[in-house]
Amino acid sequence: MKYTISNYYFKSTYIAKVNGKDNVYKLAREFIKPSHIVSQATYDLENGIYEIKDREGTKLIAIKGDKAKEITRNDIERLFSEKPASKK
Repeated sequence: MKYTISNYYFKSTYIAKVNGKDNVYKLAREFIKPSHIVSQATYDLENGIYEIKDREGTKLIAIKGDKAKEITRNDIERLFSEKPASKK
């Protein structure tokens, strides 16, 4: 799924895939690089949970197929509490 952030500003805009919990930052994240940048940034996202930060603030979305749904931090807490922690 393609996701576009208008008014892209590299210092305050990002999309990160949420991979689990983190003791320091609360969420374990993998930052995604945009596939195209002009005055807006386009990201190619696959199924999963993402944190999106732009000039308007931060939000969390879950993507499944071509549908995106905004979720809460509590939803993420429940989701990752149900799954056993992966070992590295």
